[in-house]
Amino acid sequence: MLFYTLQIYFDFSGYSDMAIGLGRMFGFTFPENFNYPYISKSIREFWRRWHMTLGGWFRDYLYIPLGGNRKGKVRTCLNLFIVFALCGFWHGADWMFLFWGFYYGVFLILERVTGNFPDRLPSWLAHIYALAVVMIGWLMFRSENWEQFASMLYGLVWYGEHGFGYITPQTFKVFILFFTPGTYLTLAVGLLLITPVYQWLRDKIGNTLRNHVTLRSSLAYTWTAVLLLVCYMPLYGATYNAFIYFRF
Repeated sequence: MLFYTLQIYFDFSGYSDMAIGLGRMFGFTFPENFNYPYISKSIREFWRRWHMTLGGWFRDYLYIPLGGNRKGKVRTCLNLFIVFALCGFWHGADWMFLFWGFYYGVFLILERVTGNFPDRLPSWLAHIYALAVVMIGWLMFRSENWEQFASMLYGLVWYGEHGFGYITPQTFKVFILFFTPGTYLTLAVGLLLITPVYQWLRDKIGNTLRNHVTLRSSLAYTWTAVLLLVCYMPLYGATYNAFIYFRF
């Protein structure tokens, strides 16, 4: 579940950035599509950071024409439910996608009717809440049917003779043997880059070198070349692997 959470973000955000870059080469300026969604502390904030172009389209062409939040709490909740049901349906004509939309609609309505309760939680707890909801949502999104979703969810929370919380040394042994050093490295880099650390470093270096335009440009081009090389490396000897979101 953790790896799929990272994979679908880097997959979708990555090819969105590629589209933005290719568009700019031809003179088109496309809006950003992601803004570090996994640092969110509520589901409302998550959907303001995730797939922002789709969210903006649903807001402008469905939520606001339905009345938005201008016709009372009941109508607002109904509008949210309709929007996210159709958001799920947009991903595919499948019951799992439809319920995935319902799932988010429920949490958004819950936050709305409680006055956005995550704001009253400690920051770390609000962050855990948002990530837990999102990750279970990805489990639903990834599942092909309810049986598969229930099986994976059951495996997450109920294992061994005594159910939840019963972890044996064998559990850790299997966990350690299952992952290679490269897997741990990938996980560490992935967890680091879902935060704004790169943006912070870029701004920090940019401010430090603001009076050294040539040096700053040289570093930018060098870093871009290194990233391009790193992106090419996995392609050698690899078979074709389409983006996850190509199916949509």
